[in-house]
Amino acid sequence: MRKREIIKNKTVMWSKIKTLSEDEGYNKSKIARILGIHRETVRKYLSMSESEYFKWLDGTGNRTRKLDVYMPFVKSQLERDATLSAAAIHDRLKENFPTLPEVSEKTVYNMVERCRKTYGLSKHETPEPRQYERRDESGYGEYVSFASNSFKCAKILSLGYNGTYL
Repeated sequence: MRKREIIKNKTVMWSKIKTLSEDEGYNKSKIARILGIHRETVRKYLSMSESEYFKWLDGTGNRTRKLDVYMPFVKSQLERDATLSAAAIHDRLKENFPTLPEVSEKTVYNMVERCRKTYGLSKHETPEPRQYERRDESGYGEYVSFASNSFKCAKILSLGYNGTYL
């Protein structure tokens, strides 16, 4: 479905560019401003005939990615532990595949996200509800909380550096 929408949008754009150039007589810069696209994109689309355009369009979505061959391994890792980060996956790929091509962390992140989306693997498990307890209202500065312990401020402020009362 997504690929169809992209092809449709590109075809509409190509048609608009051809119309503005041939029927309206606008130059590349003006077409780019009107459509909000780069001038080089306009130049590329104008240089193609209809048959060249559709031939180009057929080849746009069929690129292979460097890490596609590692997708089954990534899927198995994510099925085993859904909370793994892309950095951890990258480390495991390096450990298990010495011939792994040199790629950036962002490339691995994109592949992991594509794997999660393709196979419906959520990163976060359903979190347990947070355990907390509401305290009664107290005056400003009356209590200070450190982690899970609460102390009266008067006692903390009256302790000296060595723990003795002043």
